[in-house]
Amino acid sequence: MKNILIVIWLLIFSSIILISCAKAEEASLGISPSYIKNDHLIRGSYFEQEMIISRSNPIYNATAVIEFNDTKFHEWITFDPGLEVKMPVGEKRVPIIAKVKIPNEVALGRYKSSATIKLVGNDKLGQVTIVPAVKIEIDLNVTDEEYSELKINEARIENFSTDAPLILKLKVQNLGNVKASPSNLILRIMNLKREQIKVLKTENIEEVEPFQISEVIIKFDSHELAEGDYLAELSVYYKNEEIFNTVLSFSVYQGKDVLGNVDEQGSKLAQRQKIGNFLIKIGKTILFILLCILIALFFKRHLYKFIRR
Repeated sequence: MKNILIVIWLLIFSSIILISCAKAEEASLGISPSYIKNDHLIRGSYFEQEMIISRSNPIYNATAVIEFNDTKFHEWITFDPGLEVKMPVGEKRVPIIAKVKIPNEVALGRYKSSATIKLVGNDKLGQVTIVPAVKIEIDLNVTDEEYSELKINEARIENFSTDAPLILKLKVQNLGNVKASPSNLILRIMNLKREQIKVLKTENIEEVEPFQISEVIIKFDSHELAEGDYLAELSVYYKNEEIFNTVLSFSVYQGKDVLGNVDEQGSKLAQRQKIGNFLIKIGKTILFILLCILIALFFKRHLYKFIRR
């Protein structure tokens, strides 16, 4: 009787272990943001929205399939790279871009719909697996009112030589439905003690198309900065209001560019870090699977002994 109870407990425990191993291979699906929404569209508007498809445990090749739930106005919306998105082994996150083009002749008003995205793939046994779909809400408002709003997402000054211009790069996001650009900006150059050395100003800033994000480059040819390390307080204005303020750091070196491309070095470092993180995740998955196998073999061996008794 005692042996039978032990066998039952071994079976229960083994089942728990096997279920845990199976759970480790299950995948869940998500998309962020989970909507396509714009309240300020006018006839002929075009805008793009980046979305991230994510899944857990990317241990097999899969395809994310996007399907519209109705045909009200789905022809306005396309996805890059398409309605079927490849998700290779090891890739947890894959970006897509939703592209929306409003026809020139369309009735004003709000248009609502939805789409679903599901994950289809073959597991390690070759069986087709389908992960439950997630929903994408679609909410588009077509109006005849102009709307303007700007946002500065990023600003940087790259290191430069004494005989080169000071180049300020802004990543400007136009959230409005008309072309727009910052009204003006002020760059207060300081030494590392935050003592002001020079003030640079400009109103000559490139316009950004509606609903677009663009890198805007501003050059100051005459800066007269000597070799050294500097800080720069940047203030960006739109319609007489400050919309962005930050402090940047940069270096000026003597002569021609001998330091190399800092962005390229940073990109290589980020790529190495990404590969390292991926290898760590693969290693953890392999260790977990091996642990499940060892535990299963252990209980199988002891279970066989108890049955023989």
